[in-house]
Amino acid sequence: MFHRFSRTLCSYLSRVIGGLVLLSSVSLQAAPDSVDLTPSAARGTRQVKVAYEVSGRLFSQRGGKNKPKEHPLKAIGNFLYEERVLDQQTGRSVRYFEEAKSDFQVDGRGNSSQLRDASRWIVVDPNELEDMFVCPTGALSRQELELIEFPGLSSLIERLLPQSEQELNDTWKHDDTLLALLFNLDAVTVNAVQSELVKLEDGTAYMTLEGSIIGTVKGVVTEVKLTGKYNFDVQSALINWVAITIEEQREIGASTPGLNVKARLRMVRGPVKQPKHLHDQAIAAFDLRHGVQGGLLEHVNDEAGYAVLHNRRWHVFSESPTITVFRCVDDGRMLAQCNISALPPVSKKKPLTMHKFQQDISMVLGDSVTQIVDAKKSTNKKGQKILRVVAAGTVDQAPILWIYYHVTHTDGRRVSCVFTMGATDVEQFGGEDLALTSSIRFLDLPQEEFDHDATAALDETVR
Repeated sequence: MFHRFSRTLCSYLSRVIGGLVLLSSVSLQAAPDSVDLTPSAARGTRQVKVAYEVSGRLFSQRGGKNKPKEHPLKAIGNFLYEERVLDQQTGRSVRYFEEAKSDFQVDGRGNSSQLRDASRWIVVDPNELEDMFVCPTGALSRQELELIEFPGLSSLIERLLPQSEQELNDTWKHDDTLLALLFNLDAVTVNAVQSELVKLEDGTAYMTLEGSIIGTVKGVVTEVKLTGKYNFDVQSALINWVAITIEEQREIGASTPGLNVKARLRMVRGPVKQPKHLHDQAIAAFDLRHGVQGGLLEHVNDEAGYAVLHNRRWHVFSESPTITVFRCVDDGRMLAQCNISALPPVSKKKPLTMHKFQQDISMVLGDSVTQIVDAKKSTNKKGQKILRVVAAGTVDQAPILWIYYHVTHTDGRRVSCVFTMGATDVEQFGGEDLALTSSIRFLDLPQEEFDHDATAALDETVR
């Protein structure tokens, strides 16, 4: 009996010990000390969800006495989109946004921004820094463009990986160009950012990212401090989760406000087997190279009743119901200004003559104008009558060039455009005035409203 019990006990202990050894072996296999951090080369569709929160202060030059004015800022953006990488080498991709909305407060006044249904298709090309985000179905507005320019470019996020075998606690640095693209900088001049592999568990590699960069945005110096984490799913060979805190200080620029903000970016990504929107047939229907309007943006002044297409060097500086002031900024320097004004409608029988137009210009400019360089009248393909006058002169002994346009719709509605620039900037300015004015589109108005406005304007003219 004792021997039988002893053998049974020994057998039981052997099984227990063997089980412990097996568990120990399995445990060691489940927690390796190295991993291959090479991302998948597949061009499959991913679903990406992003939450982006910003708080801090904006600074403008409108405070007087060269003291910047502070504007408290809070913003929360939520984005959900499908994305397919079209070119693995460049990171060029196409997105379809199911959701793209931001709620924000500036100076305590709340507002919101979201993509129109017509703007949900977006082509992202990291090689085109000025026109990186383009809508293939039409022109974006400046507000829509700024909405989708959140950091953490998802088509390039895997480039944070070293693409090699790494052991726990290994660290690696990141390329200047990559950091510029990921965090919306034109260039990086100082780079002290690195990542570290901190944990391997259950088929996931856990990384941290930390450091600071100094770079430029539209010619303005900006300092960025980064603290974050990101996870790499070994089976799918994708980064599936990112969380980064971004602290940024930026000087005031010609087209950009100064910044002292703290932002939090959270991103979740995963493969999509059956895309809802990015089907081959749907993608093939679009011109994914340049789109309908290429990189042009559309600005609409509903109250003034017109819309205009412009390249991305033009920024709205101020706007009222009757006038929009644009500034053309190149490499952080203001190249020219354009004032577009809505004018009262005129009778088809009494159009503005070139002689009267030049008289009005001379009256406005006074002694500043020294010469009328050119004067032309034409009719464009839309039937709009255009008067164009180029005047040269001086302001505070500096040579200045003015280009005046008077554009009249076939129904009598009118706008004027006045371009102002230094004489030394004319060559760099090129034909910007022709491109912008030729795109002017008068908005459709209710017939009763237009008839009332036109009659009132004509009565005022008679008096």
